[in-house]
Parts: sequence; structure tokens; C-alpha cells
Amino acid sequence: MAGKPTSHHPWPIQDAIPAGTTSELLNNAPTHLSLCDTSPKKSTSPDSSMTTSATERNRKRQRNTEAARRYRQRKVDRTTELEEALAAVSKERDELRLKLARSEAEAEVLRRMVRN
Repeated sequence: MAGKPTSHHPWPIQDAIPAGTTSELLNNAPTHLSLCDTSPKKSTSPDSSMTTSATERNRKRQRNTEAARRYRQRKVDRTTELEEALAAVSKERDELRLKLARSEAEAEVLRRMVRN
């Protein structure tokens, strides 16, 4: 290993890529991003496309606003439903505690009667 030059790169990149391949790849690479352009193209007139895109943005914003409103309402409804369920379970728990206390008191009275 004394004869090999040391590289600061963790992988031997220069050994893995044949000479000239990198420049060939770069020369054949596309220079524009036509495949990534997803903007709506409905008209060739700049004014028309601006109003169309603005209209679409407004429609999208309106749909988003309505969706957010529906989501918030569902959240409020769900919270109300959970609060009502909590109140019902709490009431049932309190009734059961009272019933238990009465049963324990009755059992104590019966124990005293058996002892005497």
C-alpha cells in the first residue's frame, strides 16, 4: 500500500468511473426542466394565463378554507361527543360508588347482627 496515493474521499471514485465518462454524462444531460414544469397551461396569452391561474388559486384557497372549516367543526363535534361521554361515565361511576358504599354499610350491619 505504500505505492498507492492516499485519497481523502472514503470511496475510490476515480477507480470506479472510467476516464471521460463524467464529462460525457454531463454533456448529454438535459439543460432545461421541461419535465418538472407542472404549471397549468390553458392559454398562450399572458393575461389570460395569469387570470386563469389567479382564479384557480382563488378556487383552491376557497376549497381549502371550506375544508378547514369542516375539519374544525368535526373537531368541535368530536370534543363535545367526548365530553358528553365523559359526563355519562363520571355519573355512572358516582352512582356505582354510592351503591358500593350502601352495600358496604349494609354488609357491616349484617355482620354486627350475626355477631350479637
